[in-house]
Amino acid sequence: MLKTFVAGVIFVLGLAASCPLSAADPAAWNPAKALVRTAFDADLELYSGGIAGQNLGAAYRSINRGNYGARLNFGFFKVLSFSVGYLYSNQVRTLTTTLPQGTAELRSLNLNSFYGNADFNLIRLPRATFYLSPGVGLTRYAARSFDWITSTSTTSYPIAGTSAPTANLGMGVKITAWRRWGLSFDARDFLSTGGELPQAAGTGGTCPGPSPNCIAGFFKVPPQNSLVVSLGLVIKLL
Repeated sequence: MLKTFVAGVIFVLGLAASCPLSAADPAAWNPAKALVRTAFDADLELYSGGIAGQNLGAAYRSINRGNYGARLNFGFFKVLSFSVGYLYSNQVRTLTTTLPQGTAELRSLNLNSFYGNADFNLIRLPRATFYLSPGVGLTRYAARSFDWITSTSTTSYPIAGTSAPTANLGMGVKITAWRRWGLSFDARDFLSTGGELPQAAGTGGTCPGPSPNCIAGFFKVPPQNSLVVSLGLVIKLL
């Protein structure tokens, strides 16, 4: 899978490099050009690639996995366009805390991100566009479980998933290979808060011992960072 992905990236970059340059614009850049209206256009991008979680907190680990998603891109300005997207990854994330009585382990088996972006088209060639894409959204960490591990036993509790606000910054290139079809290469970093852990009503904020109602007393979930690199198929809609 890795060899196929690398070969796809090399193909996309080679196709972009082969595009002839258009006539040069004046050297001085005018910010107002970003708001010059053009015909409304839209495309749908289906992508897949790799995702790597980074350690931004104590005892936090993650496993590299794949990602799958879609982006709807639309706009009617020359330099500025907009996009909304969805990302899914079955990425395992584990947070561990060691206590005198044993080890508490919080695990999340997948994540879902919904996001919206403003896309700045930095370089436009006849068949390729290089862009910078900042945005915000919401990430949900699902399929969570809480394990309490001692020298004599291990107890597991399923717990509800949590959601957290997320910022992202991406950059990449979109290639028009055919009239209504193209390819994209995108690198994007997602940064989110850890999200609040569930604390059942009626506990009064106390935590007499490990249980599904007392998880919040054991963990402080750190900010979470995911670097996503993807190769996509672009379908022009308008």
